[in-house]
Amino acid sequence: MTATTALAGADVELDPGQVVRVLAHEGALVRVRAGQALEGTVPASALRDPAASER
Repeated sequence: MTATTALAGADVELDPGQVVRVLAHEGALVRVRAGQALEGTVPASALRDPAASER
């Protein structure tokens, strides 16, 4: 996460630097899983691709 972002559908906020698993791209939103049980959507702009920073 690049900024504090609400995880829609789970009623929690994700903090900058928190690692999430991308499950699906849904237009401008991305469905993610945080931890083992929390799942919801966040804006795609709130995510940073760690592979992109290695280039």
